[in-house]
Amino acid sequence: MPVTKRSKEGGRQINYGSTEVVAETPDHEKVKLKLNNLRLFSNGMFSNVYRGKIVDAKSHDPESVAVKKCWSKSDSSLTEARIFGRLHHHKHKNIVHLLYMFETHHDDRTCYGLVFEFLPSTLHTYIREMRKEFRGKPDIIEVKLLAWQLFRGQAHLTNQKIIHRDLKPQNILVNPDTGLLKIGDFGSSKFFLAGEPSHSYHVTRYYRAPELILKASFYGPEIDVWSCGCVFGEMLKGTVMWVGHTTEHQLHLIASTLGQPTEAEIKAMKGKENDILSSSEIQDFYDKASRSPITNFQKLLPYAPIEAIQIMIKVLQYTPTERLSGLKLLAHSWFKEIFDPSTKRYNGKSITILSMTDYRNAVAGDRESDEGGTSATGSKSKDVNDNVEADENNNDL
Repeated sequence: MPVTKRSKEGGRQINYGSTEVVAETPDHEKVKLKLNNLRLFSNGMFSNVYRGKIVDAKSHDPESVAVKKCWSKSDSSLTEARIFGRLHHHKHKNIVHLLYMFETHHDDRTCYGLVFEFLPSTLHTYIREMRKEFRGKPDIIEVKLLAWQLFRGQAHLTNQKIIHRDLKPQNILVNPDTGLLKIGDFGSSKFFLAGEPSHSYHVTRYYRAPELILKASFYGPEIDVWSCGCVFGEMLKGTVMWVGHTTEHQLHLIASTLGQPTEAEIKAMKGKENDILSSSEIQDFYDKASRSPITNFQKLLPYAPIEAIQIMIKVLQYTPTERLSGLKLLAHSWFKEIFDPSTKRYNGKSITILSMTDYRNAVAGDRESDEGGTSATGSKSKDVNDNVEADENNNDL
């Protein structure tokens, strides 16, 4: 769900009242719904997102939801619905769940609506709140907790042959109380078919992989891995890692940290506009870069632990297929701490949304269990001995 500014009127959020609709579940069951107290939560170029409550005619129990509305049935909205159809049958705790779909008609126009589970914040907001809380320094436990879930959610999308194409903090939902993270807004997403060309103008600039900047038409889920790496860096820095003023400037900033790509790396990116890599402007940024990426990242992320920087270097590779992701990343020992039952979050609470069952499922590819070891609400799984095993068998991590 795209998140920009909240709409206010006289200091109060605008309330759009109630609506009754006949909706359809992802399993194609017809349901009568009452959408109550809808308030504009965010707006984007192609859609608006509202928060409110729904009442199912059968249960009569109100449930907090997010409602995404758009006024044109574009190819992207049809693709988004198909993608959520697949994700519904392969549910994952780190992917937002679609609950209902509906249409409403107003004169000669049709409104298309998607109803999702509601999480109270975005990672964009949460990162900035944490920056204030800790005066610019990252809380490493929180970074580990959020980053591991983000990379796990992205790995699940790869397993389902889905490329998100707009992973950024504004499109990632968070429950600050529990630390639960879910990837949302699939409006730019597509199914991945090897050998099929795609438009390169996707992904918000700050999170755009270099092959997209070079106008590559053939790319895969590795562009999402790059975006996750940029978001990971933003968690560690507290602000956007590379703030490019233009597309070319974005590549210049990347080059100032990663250095000059080799001929093999340039070939691997499959760009159609590689002249930018040999321009006089980018040469200045090559010259500024240290020969050691670790040194460059330490300057960029002064409060990041060396282990986090080492992971960052492996994720943010020019060669798409060399980017660390999936099982190898999720099994990295740096994340071991979040599975230790004695670990406390910054708010003094234990981590209840992850267990060793989550770890085992994740490193097995999340193929055996839809939701992982704990429920989407963050409650404990039935395997109450998991955290004990985490402490006793941490050599497995």
